[in-house]
Amino acid sequence: LFVGDREKALDTLEPLLRMPYYLSPGWLRIDPTFDRLRGNPRFERLAAGR
Repeated sequence: LFVGDREKALDTLEPLLRMPYYLSPGWLRIDPTFDRLRGNPRFERLAAGR
């Protein structure tokens, strides 16, 4: 993930969540890879499936 560039990371995550892929809102909520993005309103919307 784009360490230090949260906006770039979120720009990458948004289209991936629209594809048939292992990534899902549920996965975002539990995978520690995304810990640095937690608390970011945009990330929280993605993790909520919105």
